[in-house]
Amino acid sequence: MGDRVEREGTGAVVLDGQMVDEATFKNFANTVATVRAIAGRHPAQTDERYDTDLLDRARAVDLTAA
Repeated sequence: MGDRVEREGTGAVVLDGQMVDEATFKNFANTVATVRAIAGRHPAQTDERYDTDLLDRARAVDLTAA
C-alpha cells in the first residue's frame, strides 16, 4: 500500500494525504499496534473480527515516521 505518515510541524500529521491532529493520530497508531499484536498472537480472532481491507491496511501502514 505504501501509506506513510508525515509530520507537518503544526501539531498535526498527514496520513494518506489527509491532515489529522496529533491526538487523533496517536489514537490511530495505538489501535494499529493493538490490532497487529492481536493478529500476531491470535490470527483467527482478527480474521473473524476485522474487515479484510481494514486488517490489510493496519498491516501495511507505515508508522515509523511518527
